[in-house]
Amino acid sequence: MGREVDRLRAAVSAAEAEIDVRTTEQSSEREARRVRVPEPLLGDYERRRARNEGVGAALLIGDTCQGCRLSIPATEVDEIRHDTTGRAFACDNCGAILVPR
Repeated sequence: MGREVDRLRAAVSAAEAEIDVRTTEQSSEREARRVRVPEPLLGDYERRRARNEGVGAALLIGDTCQGCRLSIPATEVDEIRHDTTGRAFACDNCGAILVPR
């Protein structure tokens, strides 16, 4: 039984180390991308993220917000996809900034 416990502890330790590496990589990537986002949009994103359980932006795939998995009306999807102003659109359901894909 002692060897099994040791094996499991080692497995947990290795998994925790891998999580730490991935977390560090993602934090670095997030910071690198953050500097390319205009300050007003970044502030809007951070406010939405704080209110929405960590989801400040979500992909819009087809007519579905990937933040809440609910459909967006077709007229809004069309407006988002054809916008040339650079305006940020938000999901009426969850409030996440929609990023069309």
